[in-house]
Amino acid sequence: MASFAFHIMGKCKKWNDDDVWQLSASVAYYTILALPGLLVIMINIVGAVWDTEIATGRLTSSLTSLIGYDSAESINGILQAASRDSDSWFAKIVGISTLVFAATGVFYQLQLSLNKIWKLKINPKTPWWKIITDRVKSFGFILVLGFLILISFILSAVIGVLQDWIQVHIADYLGQLA
Repeated sequence: MASFAFHIMGKCKKWNDDDVWQLSASVAYYTILALPGLLVIMINIVGAVWDTEIATGRLTSSLTSLIGYDSAESINGILQAASRDSDSWFAKIVGISTLVFAATGVFYQLQLSLNKIWKLKINPKTPWWKIITDRVKSFGFILVLGFLILISFILSAVIGVLQDWIQVHIADYLGQLA
C-alpha cells in the first residue's frame, strides 16, 4: 500500500513539474476566445448543406442540455452577432481572417503545450511558412470537426425518422395482435 502512495505522489510531482496547470489554463483561455469563431465556422459548414438557422437551433438545444439555458442563449447571441452580413468586403475579409486565426490558435496552443509536456525541442527559429502550414493543418482539423458535426446531425435525423416509423408500425402491428 505504501508503494502505491509513493507511486501516486511521484505522478503528482511529475504533473506539477510539467506546469500542467498553467498549460491547461492557457488552452482554456484560447478556447474561450476561439469558441465563437469555431462555432461560426462549423455552423457555416453545416449551413452549407442544411439551413444555417436549423444548425444554429440544433447547436443551441445541444448546448442548453450541456451548459444551461442562459449560457446557451448567450452563445446563440454571439453566433447571431457574428453571422450578420456586412456590406463591406473589407470587413468580411478581416472578420473571417480573425475568426480563422483565433480558431486555429487553440490548436496551436494545444500543440505547444503538448510539446512542452512531452519535452520536445522545437527550433526557436521556425520559418514563417512552417507556422502557416501548421495553421492550415489546424484549420483542416476544424473542417473535419464541422464535417463530423454534419454527419452527427444527419444520423440524428435518420434515427429520428426511423424511430417515428418504428413507433407507428409497431403500434399498428400490436393493434392487430390485440
